[in-house]
Amino acid sequence: MCDLLARVLEATRRHALICPGSVTVVAASGGVDSLALLHALWRLCGQLDTRLHVATLDHGLRGAAGAEDAAFVRQTAHEMGLPATVGRVDVRALAGRLGLGLEEAARRARYTFLEAVARQVGAAQVAVGHNRDDQAETVLMHVIRGSGLDGLRGMLPRTVFPAWCDVCAAAITADPPLASPLLTGDAPVLVRPLLGVSRAEIVEYASAEGLVPRQDATNADRRFLRNRLRLDVLPLLETLNPGVREAAARLADVLREEAAFLESAYRAALARLVRVRTEDAIVVDRPGWMALSVAEQRGVIRAAIRELALDLGGISYVHIVRAVQLVHESTVGSTVALPGGLVVRRGYDTFTIARAEAEDPGIDAPALPAG
Repeated sequence: MCDLLARVLEATRRHALICPGSVTVVAASGGVDSLALLHALWRLCGQLDTRLHVATLDHGLRGAAGAEDAAFVRQTAHEMGLPATVGRVDVRALAGRLGLGLEEAARRARYTFLEAVARQVGAAQVAVGHNRDDQAETVLMHVIRGSGLDGLRGMLPRTVFPAWCDVCAAAITADPPLASPLLTGDAPVLVRPLLGVSRAEIVEYASAEGLVPRQDATNADRRFLRNRLRLDVLPLLETLNPGVREAAARLADVLREEAAFLESAYRAALARLVRVRTEDAIVVDRPGWMALSVAEQRGVIRAAIRELALDLGGISYVHIVRAVQLVHESTVGSTVALPGGLVVRRGYDTFTIARAEAEDPGIDAPALPAG
């Protein structure tokens, strides 16, 4: 067995990426990363005890070239004897409607489509082709944005789909058609079997196996931050440290373990402080929270947000700081809005983190003296 196959097999087993006996949706764009991933999982599907279903999305940004990439993926799947779903979305129109940049709108549409395909075919997981170089770029992106541990740990080998994955549903068409509403059935997880493999190793594997990937011209478009990091920043950093990509990926690995430990501690602290918990709101004891360290205060708020929203992708350090300031300094009844439709509300001796439309879970007022 070649080295890449052995490493994919080892990573899949170590991180429990694929549930035995299940269906795996493989996200494929036609580029070298996803093509190598598809080929590797196709070679390993017997050992992994999984059946594959291929999914590809034309983002509508490259005209005929995008449609040709989708046709290439469908043909590749057919030659492997695999079923495929081909989707299309007008990302430029979607970005305008949601008030997002093209890069973020494309990401949201892609994840919405992949989750919808997985639910439709009963897949337990969706495999994507993110690799070690992608991890290094992701870490640097979060450094630039001033992220905390959640960002610096980079992408996870196994994670849930973002909670916003239904917002793009109406914009997506597919062949064969997807169910309506899109997000029905059991929720799959998102897995990254190539996360520990460098792009150079992936290219070498593709060449050795005779794979001829498609070339996406947008990967050279410096308007996108990730491309500028890949094409300009990382090569410059490599003049200072030739192993900077490996170092950034290693940093993510270390911080992933640190973050897991801290998240467990913050969840435990939150559990001790919860006064009322409903499906849409968590009421926290304010005096107990005030007695915590600043790091624990932030961690408890993040833990509550994660319980309500699952995904912290839109929550930045600034949002957490504003929430902390509200609980410390604001008057009773003050609120601060958070991304994802959440709100933090200051009570008398509690504070509430809730979905904006949620009803007040209880009365919060000072206790009167007996009698």
